[in-house]
Amino acid sequence: MIYPSDSLVKSLNLTDSQVNQYMCAQRVHQNNMEFLVVFFPMLLIAGLYNPLHTAAAGVVVWLGRLITALGYWSAAEKRMYGGWYHIPEFYIIYLVVRFGIQLINS
Repeated sequence: MIYPSDSLVKSLNLTDSQVNQYMCAQRVHQNNMEFLVVFFPMLLIAGLYNPLHTAAAGVVVWLGRLITALGYWSAAEKRMYGGWYHIPEFYIIYLVVRFGIQLINS
């Protein structure tokens, strides 16, 4: 069970604040799992083409995702603070496409 049912919340005597904290943490976790399934293969492929730029972009993505997670854990509306991680993410996509074009032209 990903999210607690109303009966479980009632049986554990959880406050609204505790339920909200759990829900935010669960959403951060779920979002990371959905993101990493696509991101890690892209990171690996881009790393074959340009490992230094890919590693640097990967670190910036990780920092942005960390700031997003910390913001979301405190309040859902604060998750946007780390949204800039999409910029290096797009750069990694660019590196993957460039690598693909290089392989096609070889």
